[in-house]
Amino acid sequence: MIYMKKLIANNFKFFTLFLLCFPISNAHCIDRVISDKYPFVLLNDDHGILIEAELADETYGLTTDPIRSTHWKCYHTDTLNINYKVLQYSKEWGEHVASFNIDLIDEHGIVNQYGMRHAMGVTYCKETSEIWKKLLLNQEYVCINGSYASNEDELYHGKKQRVFGWVFNKLKTMNGCHNYFEDRDCTGTLIVQ
Repeated sequence: MIYMKKLIANNFKFFTLFLLCFPISNAHCIDRVISDKYPFVLLNDDHGILIEAELADETYGLTTDPIRSTHWKCYHTDTLNINYKVLQYSKEWGEHVASFNIDLIDEHGIVNQYGMRHAMGVTYCKETSEIWKKLLLNQEYVCINGSYASNEDELYHGKKQRVFGWVFNKLKTMNGCHNYFEDRDCTGTLIVQ
């Protein structure tokens, strides 16, 4: 019961912050008609990277619910840091696993940390990092889709500050897109192989 109260309180804090700090009218490249259709999905300017089908994708959550929706948020690439911390050996993976994250700073100076659903094999972390580096090559902006997880004051680079936690879903630049579920594209469509 305490867990549920904390979850509800965190979601309420997020929704309040969402309404105050990230109005959808800041989405400059997605037109008003599209942003009105998906009012909780895009949290800031997409810099011309996203298309409507990506906003409409409900693979990870509902587009009409501010709490259960997944959110696209876009960042300047010079704030991006891909990192993984090796944890322990996993029989399931047949190798060591790692905590795999992307850290970014948004236009308000807030740290946003996107993590995987669980520890990933180190080989996966290395291969995925290379895919992302290719997508980020010569790009000024990156958009990331995630499911809200938390916001807490944490020690980040030696300084206590607010860190928003997200569960990673997708990463997109003008060079292309990478979906956590590799059998789907960024619109949620199954890729035929």
